Amino acid sequence: MRDVAALAALPRPAGSWVEIRLDRFLQAPDLPAIRAAFPGTPLLATVRSEAEGGGFSGSDEELKGLLTAALSAGFDLIDVEFHRLSSWPGAAPKEKVVLSAHDPSGMPANPESLLSAMLEKGARVAKLVATPADSGAACDLLDLQLRFADRSVTVFGMGEAGLLTRALSPYLGGRLAYGALLPGKGTAPGQIAALDLAETFGVGTNRRIEGLCALFGGMVSHSFSPALHNGIFAKADRPLLYVPVAMKSLVSEFEPLLGRLDSLGLPLLGASVTIPFKRDVRSVAVYHTEGPANTLLRVDEGFVSANTDREAMLQLIPRAASDGVALILGGGGTAEIAASALGALGYQVHLFTRSPEKAEAWAAEMGICVITGAGMGGIRYDVIVNATPLGLKESDPLPCPESLLSPGVLVFDSPYHPAGTRLTRLARERGASVIPGLRFLLEQAVLQSRKFTGLPVTSREMLDALPARQRSLFEALP
Repeated sequence: MRDVAALAALPRPAGSWVEIRLDRFLQAPDLPAIRAAFPGTPLLATVRSEAEGGGFSGSDEELKGLLTAALSAGFDLIDVEFHRLSSWPGAAPKEKVVLSAHDPSGMPANPESLLSAMLEKGARVAKLVATPADSGAACDLLDLQLRFADRSVTVFGMGEAGLLTRALSPYLGGRLAYGALLPGKGTAPGQIAALDLAETFGVGTNRRIEGLCALFGGMVSHSFSPALHNGIFAKADRPLLYVPVAMKSLVSEFEPLLGRLDSLGLPLLGASVTIPFKRDVRSVAVYHTEGPANTLLRVDEGFVSANTDREAMLQLIPRAASDGVALILGGGGTAEIAASALGALGYQVHLFTRSPEKAEAWAAEMGICVITGAGMGGIRYDVIVNATPLGLKESDPLPCPESLLSPGVLVFDSPYHPAGTRLTRLARERGASVIPGLRFLLEQAVLQSRKFTGLPVTSREMLDALPARQRSLFEALP
C-alpha cells in the first residue's frame, strides 16, 4: 500500500481518472484503502487476463469477485473483457462498465464486427486495442475510431507503431486515452506518460488540429522531438500536432500514409526523419538535397527535403586547425551527414563502422579513410562523432575505445539520454569536451521548426515553450 500512496501523490493531468491494475498486485489488494488513497479522483478497476496481455490467470468466479469488490469499495468503473462476459458482475450498472478487447500480438480478423458486437452490450465505453505492425495497420485503427466517432468507443494500438494512434485517437472521437503515471512504467507496450499525453499531445485540452507534422523512424518512442515541436506549435497557436510514426519502410509506407492521413482530415505537412531512413528521403521527395536528409516539407508538387542535422553540426562543431582530424563512428545516414559537415569545417575524416561495405561507396566518393578497429589506436582525434544509435539504452556498449577519450578531444554524440549516454559521461570523466545528443537535438529542431512554421524560432523560445519538467533537462546541459 505504500506504493499506492506514492503513486497517488504523483502529478497527473487535471480531471484525469486513475486505472488500478488489480492483476499487477502480488497479494490481495486492500480495495477500500486504495479508494481512500485517491480522494476525489474517479477510479477504474481493471483485471487484465494473461490472454490479453495482463497478469491474471484466475477463474471467472475469482475475476467476478474482484470486480464486484471494487465496486463495493467505491470504484467508479470496472473493466470487463468482452471474451469473458460470463464474469460480468450481474449487479453492476452498465454505465459503470468499460467493455474491452485486447490483441497483444496483432490485429483482430474483423475489428469492425467485433466493435459492433461489443457496443450491443450497452457498456459505458467499448474499448478495442490491437498491436499494429506498421503505419498502415495503425491507420486501420484510426479509420475504425473515426467511423465510430459518434459512439462511446475508444480504439488505439499498442507497441511502437501504436504510438501514432495513442496521440491521434482522442482527436478522432476516442473517449478514453491511457497514460502512465510514471514515464517508462506503462501498463501496456508503447503507453505514453500521462503528463506527455496532456502537455505534449494536447489530449484533454480542446486543442485545435488541422494538420500534422511527424517523426519517421524505426524506433520513435524515446524521442523528445514531439515535445519540442508541439510546444512551439501551441505557443504560436498553429493548428498542428507533431506525432511519432514508427515504420518498417519509409519508401513503401510513405505514399499510402499520406493518403490515409488526408482521408482522416489530418494532412501531413512536414516530417523529421531519423534512423534508419535518412538515406531513403531522396526516394520520397520530389526535390531533394544531396546525400541523406532529415526533414521533409510539403509543397504543391509533393515533398522537398532539407538537412537541419548538417546545419546544426556546422554551428556546433568548431572549425579545424590546419591538421585537424575527426573520427566518425557509424556508417548510416547520420555518419554521411557528419562527414559532409566535418569536411566543410576543414577536418581530415576517418570513419569506423562495423559494416564497412555499407559505407564504401559514399566514403570513397567523399575521400574518407575507412579504418578498422585496430586502426583507431595510436591516433589522437580532435573530434569524435558518435553517429551510431549506441547510447539510447543504458546497457549499450561504448562505440569506441575509452583510450580515445582525453583532454582536448571534442565528443559529439547523436543519440541522447536524459542522464547522458555512457559515452558522454565517460568522456567528461576523462577530461574531454562534450556536445551531448540533447544539444544536437535541440539545435537541429530549432532549424526544423523554422521550416515547419516559417517563424524565426530561437533555442530560448523552444525551451520556454516546454513544460518545466522537460525544459530543465536541456537547461542543465553544460
